[in-house]
Amino acid sequence: SAYTDCKLEYTTEPGLEVIDNRPAVPLYKEKKMDEGIEAINLTLTHLGVDTKKSGVKLTFGGDLCCASGIGASAAQVVSLARAVNIADSRSLSEDEINAAGYEGEKGYHGTPSGIDNTAATFGGLL
Repeated sequence: SAYTDCKLEYTTEPGLEVIDNRPAVPLYKEKKMDEGIEAINLTLTHLGVDTKKSGVKLTFGGDLCCASGIGASAAQVVSLARAVNIADSRSLSEDEINAAGYEGEKGYHGTPSGIDNTAATFGGLL
């Protein structure tokens, strides 16, 4: 099945660097850039990561094509929550990962339904 992954690295300089290597339909990433940065910041804030204190470099990859209507935004923020979990050696539950994904989805959708982040977190069909 298609997936999105994220690698998180802390850097010495405060700030956020995002490298997005995911495949995408033409102009999708450009059109969604501001929403994507907002979603990333909401997810990081929810998880207590402050990019003003410690720099963060995120590299997104995978083979899930970024396009509207297929859950790519949810896959992105859920993969980010998982990356924070790994980088910080946390023991977040799947429900906590899902909650972070829901918060991130607000950057893309304002008031998300919760369905996409739940599917991205737990897999399967809802």
